[in-house]
Amino acid sequence: MASIQLQNICKSFNKGEQVLNDVNFQANEGEIVAILGPSGCGKTTTLRVIAGFEMQSEGTLLLSDQPIDSRHQWVPVNKRKVGMVFQDYALFPHLNVEQNIRFGVKKPTKECATLVETMLDLVGLKGMNKRFPHELSGGQKQRVALARALAPSPKVLLMDEPFSNLDAELKYTMRFEVKRILKQAKITTVFVTHDQKDALAIADKILVMNKGKIEQFGTPQEVYHTPVTPFVARFLSRSNLIEAKKVGDYIHTQLGKLYDPSGKPGGSGFLVVRRDSIALSPTGDYEGTVRQVAFEGEYKEIVISYEKTKLSFFTSDPFFNIPDIGEKVRFSFEDYYFLPDPANEIQAHEQVKELQHA
Repeated sequence: MASIQLQNICKSFNKGEQVLNDVNFQANEGEIVAILGPSGCGKTTTLRVIAGFEMQSEGTLLLSDQPIDSRHQWVPVNKRKVGMVFQDYALFPHLNVEQNIRFGVKKPTKECATLVETMLDLVGLKGMNKRFPHELSGGQKQRVALARALAPSPKVLLMDEPFSNLDAELKYTMRFEVKRILKQAKITTVFVTHDQKDALAIADKILVMNKGKIEQFGTPQEVYHTPVTPFVARFLSRSNLIEAKKVGDYIHTQLGKLYDPSGKPGGSGFLVVRRDSIALSPTGDYEGTVRQVAFEGEYKEIVISYEKTKLSFFTSDPFFNIPDIGEKVRFSFEDYYFLPDPANEIQAHEQVKELQHA
């Protein structure tokens, strides 16, 4: 196992376009780290810098505390001992499963045969040695690509959008399967995804990126329950953000004055109300109007307006009666917190740095 560390990594392309801006994080030995963010946030470029497909413009990349990409040193791709699972799996169509897995393994024939059997057993494809890629399902192709990447015993494994080509049901199954394989292989892994569920289900740590910068780095529980920027709150849990001002122990909003004993400094910011903390009740504290209703199978999502504020919430209660659009309803919420505006509050940035170095 090995650790991978990025120190002040910046990357600019032609015409001075900066894609990565001061990226700092570390994946410890055996950890699974997800780089999560929207399209164009820099997550794939970060992965390519780690792999060696791109050179950083500034900063240092360390593999087990040894520099492999810095101002004074650059280790080529084939010398980094880094495995890669590509988004489209990149299996060789003219080679069968066994030949794909053996590709790149420099061992005697007998040792290779044993290794292939070990890899097939690890990924749950025993007996499929002679099948060709066109004879495999999407999930099977993914596992062959994973076995091929693990076969040369890399120090670090990288995966680019590993579940993007799978349907919803197969994706759900493969999340658990891939995590099992990675933990059993005891390999340090960094993967990129734009899917929040992929990151939350698999990763030990999540790195949330936006516009080439790190918004937050922490455990799935930390980034979901205690986001440190408005972007993380919106992107990860689609929380409701309401403009607010904190004075003393109270948050002043369009919803009124709310008590906040957290001890956070005052100033301008946002009241954050997660969608799962709102509930309709005949005795609710507020009266709003239903604006949108969506039935999404396992849960129902409803948007209500209160004065100039719109709030979204969902329920998985099978007996919940969906209100009509335009109907007046009463609602309450218990869980909320104040989030300082990072544009005005320096301490929000300090919180990010503390989490990065935790």
